[in-house]
Amino acid sequence: MSVNMDETGFWPLGEAFVASEVAAADLTFVPLARYGDVSRYAWFPPILVTDLVLPVSGHTFVHPVLDQKRYIASLLRQTHFVRHYFMHGSLLRRELARFPGAVSRRQLYRAAMARATERMRQTWGRP
Repeated sequence: MSVNMDETGFWPLGEAFVASEVAAADLTFVPLARYGDVSRYAWFPPILVTDLVLPVSGHTFVHPVLDQKRYIASLLRQTHFVRHYFMHGSLLRRELARFPGAVSRRQLYRAAMARATERMRQTWGRP
């Protein structure tokens, strides 16, 4: 498959596209773990860039490493229940307390509403 960006107007992205291009180029897949430690390569929880500590020896993959703004956004978007912010001693509350004034009540309410909406869609099977 050949893609002409002038005709397409966007870069197609998705597992099917990537796999077809890899196959067309006669490439192969190998597990990332073959090249280093992947124990810290997960979608959640994110790692704040200032908290990043790399191992002294060996190769490792770390993901996701985010700046403060993206870290907070990821916490609010991915934390199962944003209401945990209002629970004394919760992990979410402790994490957000590291950034005084960075998160407004409005952001918390919006994040809670978005998570609730997503859970309802998943429960009822709606897109």
